[in-house]
Amino acid sequence: MSEVKTKPHQQQQTTSPTIVREEIASIESEIIRLEKKETNSFILFQMLRKWISFTPVKEKLQWARFKLKLKEEELFVLLH
Repeated sequence: MSEVKTKPHQQQQTTSPTIVREEIASIESEIIRLEKKETNSFILFQMLRKWISFTPVKEKLQWARFKLKLKEEELFVLLH
């Protein structure tokens, strides 16, 4: 027997606001951790960051902020 896969929009409907709030808190703590990691980077990396705008930590921060925005929008939809 094959398993029935849930579609993303079906999965979203079953998500409770509490779960979304927990996910938001998790993403916020990840952002804080990444920001600390970025500020504690070595001087060489800080100099390189001036020359090029890309750093792995900066990319992860951007992704985490994007996920946070999506979760906040999801919570807004669930509550309204």
